[in-house]
Amino acid sequence: CFSLSISVAPLLGVELLCGSTLVVFYYFCLRLFVRTEAEWRRLLLVYCTLVGVVSLVALASFHWFAEAIRSAEFDSLYEFRHLYRPLGLPDNDWAGVQLLFLGLSIWCMYTNRHSHLALYLSGGLYALVFLLLLVSFSRGIYASLLFWMIGLFAWFWLKRLRRWGVALLVLSFLIIGATACIFGREMATVQMNDTVSQQRSTSGRLASWHVAADAVREHPWTGSGIGTYTRQTAPFYAEDTTMGYTSYASNIMAKLAVEQGLIGILIYTVLAITVLA
Repeated sequence: CFSLSISVAPLLGVELLCGSTLVVFYYFCLRLFVRTEAEWRRLLLVYCTLVGVVSLVALASFHWFAEAIRSAEFDSLYEFRHLYRPLGLPDNDWAGVQLLFLGLSIWCMYTNRHSHLALYLSGGLYALVFLLLLVSFSRGIYASLLFWMIGLFAWFWLKRLRRWGVALLVLSFLIIGATACIFGREMATVQMNDTVSQQRSTSGRLASWHVAADAVREHPWTGSGIGTYTRQTAPFYAEDTTMGYTSYASNIMAKLAVEQGLIGILIYTVLAITVLA
């Protein structure tokens, strides 16, 4: 509400504020009604079941997408990956959601580690979600997966569950190997900056960082208000017509810095630490 009250364009943030309010309300409802460890385990299993169904639908969608591209006698899906919109979401947005699903599957495995059935089901969900992340053919997602796997192994190591960490890493590398055998051309994205499109994407991301930094300087402490990223950054793109334009932030930190400033970043950091603790 504070962010909306000081916003340079309050109407742009009303819808986002409603969504954020619902998320916070749902969080406190969970804290209020789900109290025991057994209830949390059951809730996680319900979540994982829903995620599994949604992920299977996304995998079927990717299969139909791949068949449509190959039926047109194209050798690679990479140039057409932006046309893949699972459940109506852009590929990169969906992959970002899948990263959350990956963490959910690990959490479910850990909390239900004494139940073989739940362990196998959550392990299968992990494999499914990991596969969907690989077929996003996104450089950002691949980089995130690398850090995610390093963090995962470190977490299991600290929890003295080293065999678990090794088992998941082996499973992950097996999935990577199998995917590379089938989609070798498409996974050339791991070269990161080899093709012209990748070079343009990289320059566009760097430009968006510079534009975000310029926008932050106008409202460094409180930001310009929720939902105003595009409005605040557009004038800076207009100053240089050679710069690739994008209406959305390249990452969540840039968006948060522009819209809610340093105070917003601090609040979200403290909230994240509190929830994880």
